[in-house]
Amino acid sequence: MENKHKQYLSVSAYKGLLECEARQIAIDLGEFTPEKTPPMLIGSYIDAYFTNDLNKFKEENPQVFKKDGSLYSDFAMAEDIIKFIEQDALLLKYIKGDKLQHEVTGEIGGVPFLGYIDSLHTGKAIVDLKIVADLYKKEWSKKENTYVHFIEAYGYDIQLAVYQQLHFQMTNQYLPVFLAMITKQKPYYDKAVVQIPQGRLDYVLEEVMANAPALLEVRKGNVAPKRCEKCDYCRSTKQLKTTITVFDLM
Repeated sequence: MENKHKQYLSVSAYKGLLECEARQIAIDLGEFTPEKTPPMLIGSYIDAYFTNDLNKFKEENPQVFKKDGSLYSDFAMAEDIIKFIEQDALLLKYIKGDKLQHEVTGEIGGVPFLGYIDSLHTGKAIVDLKIVADLYKKEWSKKENTYVHFIEAYGYDIQLAVYQQLHFQMTNQYLPVFLAMITKQKPYYDKAVVQIPQGRLDYVLEEVMANAPALLEVRKGNVAPKRCEKCDYCRSTKQLKTTITVFDLM
């Protein structure tokens, strides 16, 4: 693991450590590479288009392109969604800030954090672009023991709370934060620009402050990472040591 990665947390690493410490450490060390699924690649393609990183995306993901440079059918949706976005003036306005992939750094709970804001409207707003399944989708939350909106389930509120705080530390300005979301519902995509309430941002930021110090110790290698025994990494490396009962599965 590079020393730089040991010394700070990104939001993706923070969420990864919460889900499975062993998996995230294996990713850090280059021992495990998560599969890039078509939905992930579609989202990444659209992100790259609007942040002017499409050439880099093409170099890193040649598998999505035919020999003539066009996208395979599984990924052609990305071009359709880009056209869909460009037909909506308000949506496009939020996505195209004056600073794209803007780096922000600082400390949360005494832990160094680093992040990249998709679209910064200087002095006005922080915007993150998300390509999602359905604007109204809910996911089961083990923590809450109920279904919650996917914004909360996927930690998008955590991401924006961290970005807002880091930006504040660098500029002394608290900016409102928004998700610019487009769905993959063919043939009629949906869209929305959603503001995350400040109360929600404050709540999840407190959780980050409480969790981050212990997670950084794991990432530094000072504490052995725990396995969740359920994720793709744990399944791929599992070695049985004993038997279990049916109640363990329930």
